[in-house]
Amino acid sequence: MGILQIPSLSVRVPVLQGTDDTVLNVAAGHLKNSAEPGQPGASVIAAHNATWFRHINRLKSGDQLVFESYGQTYIYQVTGHEIAHVGESVPNTVAPSMILEACYPLDALYLTPYRYLVFARLVAVQATSQSVLAAHTSDIYSVQLPKKLMDSPQIQLANNPLPMGTLTYTGNPSPAYQQSNAPLSAANAITELFLAFVHMSAENRIPELYALLHPDAKVIPVAWQKQITQMDPLLHHSIQQVHYASQFDVQLDVQGTRLLLVKGRVKIRVAGQNEWLRVQASVSAQNVVTLHTFQFIPESQSNP
Repeated sequence: MGILQIPSLSVRVPVLQGTDDTVLNVAAGHLKNSAEPGQPGASVIAAHNATWFRHINRLKSGDQLVFESYGQTYIYQVTGHEIAHVGESVPNTVAPSMILEACYPLDALYLTPYRYLVFARLVAVQATSQSVLAAHTSDIYSVQLPKKLMDSPQIQLANNPLPMGTLTYTGNPSPAYQQSNAPLSAANAITELFLAFVHMSAENRIPELYALLHPDAKVIPVAWQKQITQMDPLLHHSIQQVHYASQFDVQLDVQGTRLLLVKGRVKIRVAGQNEWLRVQASVSAQNVVTLHTFQFIPESQSNP
């Protein structure tokens, strides 16, 4: 449909029609039953809070929202904010207006019962140059999985049983990186790797587990097999005995726009004991995310 710019946040995001996951994983989405941008009524633009709209709470009254479409550029001015419960109606307007929408809290990695809304009114219309309708394409990450795991339904995100927590950063991520689709792609990657690790452990699939952690290796060292049976308590229990006792939190280590490491942690309850499971993955120059470290820490001994 066009490009939405938020100059004060350095955001420049493509806007597609619709708000389902296939749209919001790669862009912002226009709510179909809301007004078209520039037309009378409220135009609702939604995006994931873990992507382009992570910092929309920083917008102040008077800040601009610029929607560039084919032939016209619509300039809106922020008028206010609101936190609303899902299902609550949002005010429509006679004059053209825009509402930005994201899940709240804004650092959550899951669908929440609340939405953060930013309201703006149309203040100017300008001609659009066709050359400006190009949006920045952020990094999309893939995972390094053994061939036998690629199509396993247990590790696919659609079957994800994890209670998703928060997304945080270390390093020095640029605003352009934080407000793109790259963080969500990275979070999806570590979640898929984590699920693969848990299921392969609980199913005692040692060859696939080793291949998950050492994708280029050809032979499983005997010493490693002995070591992992001591380090991984999930090997001695079925997946039905594994329960999550906390949210799964994701941390990205980013320098500028370069993702270096992806970390995940969750408290697991197995055989009546709570342990923190922390995993870490590296990222290649080709944006392939590979799991390489895991650590179980008894709840009584850890400061997660």
